[in-house]
Amino acid sequence: IVRNPFIQIHSYFFHRINEDEYDGMWRYDHNLSIVTNFENFCRIHYNNRHLQQYNHVKSNKSYTVKFFKLEEGLNKLNHYILKKHNINLGLTKTHYNKNNKKKKKKLKIKSFFVNKEIVDLIIKERCKEFELFNYSTNINDL
Repeated sequence: IVRNPFIQIHSYFFHRINEDEYDGMWRYDHNLSIVTNFENFCRIHYNNRHLQQYNHVKSNKSYTVKFFKLEEGLNKLNHYILKKHNINLGLTKTHYNKNNKKKKKKLKIKSFFVNKEIVDLIIKERCKEFELFNYSTNINDL
């Protein structure tokens, strides 16, 4: 299961502020706007090991890997596993993580990607994922 790199780093940012995690490099600054905090976060964590989807699937072996985009929902994955292995995982009944801080802000995801420098940084550093998983680099496609 893969995620759009823009959505993934946005989600990881909210995970970090929800958990109030400090890694020695970045901490949420309450004196700055949430978007400025996000941009500062991206400058440091644009290719954090937790976000390196490409590195988890690349191999020198000839494995066939099937990708499912989280943004398209879990029905496709559940249907594939049911058809291929006759197992119904009931993925559509799964409880999804809720982040109250994200809900409170009520900002659309596109509003976090208005800074061309940040958008270009993510596109450049995560280009293999955009290409391999066939995600658009156009922020308006989110």
